[in-house]
Amino acid sequence: MYQPGDVVLVPFPFSDLETVKKRPVLVLHCADHHGDVACLAVTSSPQHQQSVPLHEESFIDGKLPKPSWVRYGKIYTLNESIMVGRFGSLQKSVFEKVRMRFCEHFGCWEG
Repeated sequence: MYQPGDVVLVPFPFSDLETVKKRPVLVLHCADHHGDVACLAVTSSPQHQQSVPLHEESFIDGKLPKPSWVRYGKIYTLNESIMVGRFGSLQKSVFEKVRMRFCEHFGCWEG
């Protein structure tokens, strides 16, 4: 359903596990056969060093409500069933920049 480069909305639980706040994430990889998706955190807080900025022109379609940053060092595995909406899809060049930073940070390899 969601594709790599999509920015989607997911509910994240607070520490009490009863209250949730909806937050955007960037889809890194398509869902596996269980519906699990690798995602990166998206924040509106600019102080994170390990981040790539997102602007209106970063998107092929759609946008985020305020200036945001993808935190390439903060990865989540989330089930597609909890994703409640889509903000849009990143330009290929922006998504590739995020992937490159992610791979530099985590030591990815091809093969």
